[in-house]
Amino acid sequence: MRITIIHAAYYYSGSEKSVELLARWLMNNGHEVKIISVGKYNAPDDLKVIERNILPNINKALTLKALFPIADVMRDYENNTDIYHIYNVFPMAAAGLYKLFGGKRPVIATLNNYAGFCPTATATYNECNRLSCRIRCLSESIKSKNKNINTLYIYLYCMMYPLLIDLSKKLDKYIAISEQVKDMYITYGYNKDKIIVIPEFFYLNYKTKDNDSNLSKLLYVGTISRHKGVDLLIQALNIIKNKYGHHNINLTIVGKGDHGYESYCKELVMKYNLIPNIRFLGYVPDDELDRIYAENHIFIHPARWYEPFGRTIIEALSHGLPCIVSDTVSRNIIEDAGLIFKKDDVLDLVEKILLIINDKTLYKRLSDNTRNVINKFDINNIGKKIVDTYISLL
Repeated sequence: MRITIIHAAYYYSGSEKSVELLARWLMNNGHEVKIISVGKYNAPDDLKVIERNILPNINKALTLKALFPIADVMRDYENNTDIYHIYNVFPMAAAGLYKLFGGKRPVIATLNNYAGFCPTATATYNECNRLSCRIRCLSESIKSKNKNINTLYIYLYCMMYPLLIDLSKKLDKYIAISEQVKDMYITYGYNKDKIIVIPEFFYLNYKTKDNDSNLSKLLYVGTISRHKGVDLLIQALNIIKNKYGHHNINLTIVGKGDHGYESYCKELVMKYNLIPNIRFLGYVPDDELDRIYAENHIFIHPARWYEPFGRTIIEALSHGLPCIVSDTVSRNIIEDAGLIFKKDDVLDLVEKILLIINDKTLYKRLSDNTRNVINKFDINNIGKKIVDTYISLL
């Protein structure tokens, strides 16, 4: 089968990792694969030969700016492609335009964020069918990065976004990466009969967690932005250290994101006198990330928004780390290998952290459960489901 994967990105994240893993798995299983990219993405060396970036370095309005270029390239590739697979949602409107003007090839899209109805892809306020919410979300997102942005540009983009949503609804099939994502898209008018649920995936390589008498090392890996809730972690650490006397507690934060928000988080660290306890590592490559997972005890994902999935959660589980996640994360991801706290509730987060670090029996049980939980995310099983979906459309 000839498969062209089309994706767009503001920065390298879990979505790009999924594209690479899927492309490699498909090629290893005898399929011909091409990757069309938009935005700030550089393919790894082994995939450069099949990847083409048609709009590098876009830093705003991916859905709009990529509309015609992606539709054009889809027409150009049509005779050498059996099926198009859209990843990271932003190119969906362009694929809808391709279908609108008579595109002959089936198009499937993986719904791994909320850009299909929300201009900032975060759906933080859960009212993205309202113009007021679109303006608020986009204004906060853009002005946090560029305070000199023209307000007229924001209004125009928000007013025309419903047209982009209508185009995004014209595809043949959608893969939601969780039931939560499926429900959100149905709420905003997507055809429920076109949406199936297939979770994210990775190459299964379980690492057994060594027993450690001192459970003091906490870890966060992901984008550093407000909707991910990193500041909640810092506030929780302050309480655990200064109220409950756990002076040896440590937190490692891995990732990049919003510069203004990251500066705010670092100011909190200084305010609470947590400099000896918290380190920011920025982006780290996968081989180093494996080492970081291995040397920590508990993974925490304190998201404020409705987290579509959380690739770093399954990476942590594959290293035997119990996970503490907010209730915006689907329970089906961690099952009985972690604990859930109420979103935005720092005291509840503190309670869950203390529960694990003070109870080594609980820690061992949660850690032991990680092995069974992650088996369902093995790419060899998920990849077959994706290929079966391709075949059903041909």
